[in-house]
Amino acid sequence: MPLTGLGVALLLERLTGLDTSPGLYFPYQLLDSQRYFDRFQHAGGEILTLEVL
Repeated sequence: MPLTGLGVALLLERLTGLDTSPGLYFPYQLLDSQRYFDRFQHAGGEILTLEVL
């Protein structure tokens, strides 16, 4: 649940213009991936690489 909240918070920051100018965006334009993953890890998230057998 905290990671879902993080995603919502980052999207709201972007949409309200708290980190850039406000406007209408497509989902792939909203978040800088490196910033998202940095905050994701800070919130306790972990990215695992899955091995295909």
